[in-house]
Amino acid sequence: MFNQITQYVFLIAIIFSLSLACNTRADIMEDIEPQPMTFTTVRQGQVGSTSVTPFLRSIFHTGSQHIDATVFHDKNGNGIMDLDENGMEAVVLRIKDETATTTVTGQVMLSIPTGTQTISLDISTIPIEYICTIPLEQTVFISEDEIIPLKFPLQLSCKIEGMIFIDEDRNGLPDTGERGVDGAIIYANNDIAVTFYNGRYRFSNMLADKYTVKLKKESIINASYQDYELTTPDVLDIKLQQGQRFTGVNFGIAKREKEIEFE
Repeated sequence: MFNQITQYVFLIAIIFSLSLACNTRADIMEDIEPQPMTFTTVRQGQVGSTSVTPFLRSIFHTGSQHIDATVFHDKNGNGIMDLDENGMEAVVLRIKDETATTTVTGQVMLSIPTGTQTISLDISTIPIEYICTIPLEQTVFISEDEIIPLKFPLQLSCKIEGMIFIDEDRNGLPDTGERGVDGAIIYANNDIAVTFYNGRYRFSNMLADKYTVKLKKESIINASYQDYELTTPDVLDIKLQQGQRFTGVNFGIAKREKEIEFE
């Protein structure tokens, strides 16, 4: 009987202690001011640091727009980078004061503001034997989150070389000892060249294409050869392949022969 009473007393004591502990915790919680849930609190609670989670990154994403530029050797001249064509490494592209350099694949990704932007290719970073087939400056309009592909095709440049000469024997060829004519004007389509003191001329940095090379006959007169005439055609049509140096585009002149008058 005594043991049973003791057990009842012990049980009542335990219940009283638990009730007292709960009341004390409630009083403490009432004294604590609730804290608002902030962005920092969320981050620390989720990942234990101040780094933003992928979910939060997607919420606070502000947009990004790029120019995906490629500089390449356009072997067939079609303006498109084909599977057998290679990119040009270490070529610099510029947008305002910012620059970027192409990788071994000839590519570079440029992050730019929205609106109208001008992208320019730094010609000094192109290998000297190449020429760009489009204008070195390209203007684009880009919207938010847009990616615009931009191609800069390069070709191996060509040359046209020749001579204007005094054709003493009238055989149409510049023989040893025959002098050149300086100051003569030559056209290759819309390009123009003037002969040097030795009668030679050169067109450099030409694209692979068809050209009509023409001597301006009036320039011979201005060069004090008024009484001379051509011993060769004054127009020649040629076709250039990439990297070709086309030589021997020559024009000969000789002193006009006087007609003998018989009495």
